[in-house]
Amino acid sequence: MTGAVLILGASGAVGRGLVAAALAAGHPVLASGRDPARLQQLQAAFPAADLVLVEGSVATEARAQALAAAVRALNRPLAGVLVAIRGTARRSRLLEAAPGALRASLDGDLQPHLFAARALLPLLATAGGGGYVVVGGPATTRPWAGYGTTAIAAAGLQMLVRVLHEESFSDAVRVQMLLVDKPARTADNSPDACPQWPCVQAIGDAAVALLERRDPAATKRAVVPFLAPHAAPAMAPAAQVPGAVSAADGTTPLIASATAQRCLADARAFLGRLLVSPPQEPTS
Repeated sequence: MTGAVLILGASGAVGRGLVAAALAAGHPVLASGRDPARLQQLQAAFPAADLVLVEGSVATEARAQALAAAVRALNRPLAGVLVAIRGTARRSRLLEAAPGALRASLDGDLQPHLFAARALLPLLATAGGGGYVVVGGPATTRPWAGYGTTAIAAAGLQMLVRVLHEESFSDAVRVQMLLVDKPARTADNSPDACPQWPCVQAIGDAAVALLERRDPAATKRAVVPFLAPHAAPAMAPAAQVPGAVSAADGTTPLIASATAQRCLADARAFLGRLLVSPPQEPTS
């Protein structure tokens, strides 16, 4: 890969991990975000790197096209795009949500991904092809109790990636999702993080590996599960752990250890602290 890697949401927690991984792999990076101050902090963290800041957003079709124009004006052909943008978690039971709540989640959380793809995939095609990797989170495949509209939008993102994966074959562009089924461990949440949560650097390394097509089998798949670099130790059967919880039929353990129970409690507390902030437009 000789071209630059564009990273959307580069100043966020996962985005910073993507930037670090791409630079460590020897790639020039175009770091995009909508907060100038946070972008400057990112620049300060990598003072000697081939890192270009591109302020912009993909919250609307017009903004996404403006971002694409800014990237094109840099005259640095793209070899890949990494996407780490997120929407706003909206707390409500689906059956009790206000009219239009689901539409708001789809518009605010899912549509920006489509805007970004429509604006940026042509740049990759013009450069001869490349990878376009979206980082997906736990709500992509699992219902999120109390945040139904957010979970539905996240699930829709996986289908969006699958459709774009099929549609982009003719342009030699590979659209994929790196599916991370656990919260990410960051510098901010480390005291509250469970041991099995992957660090953002490991997520970045996996995303760059997809861009570089290191695994031919993975290249053919629209959705690639994130695999931790080191396997977690095997957990004891539920029957051997005091206080473990089993399924109703007594056969399948739902929580296999006291540590897992503690981690679930810690995760709920951490998510509760995250989700008290006022709504914001999608990070890009």
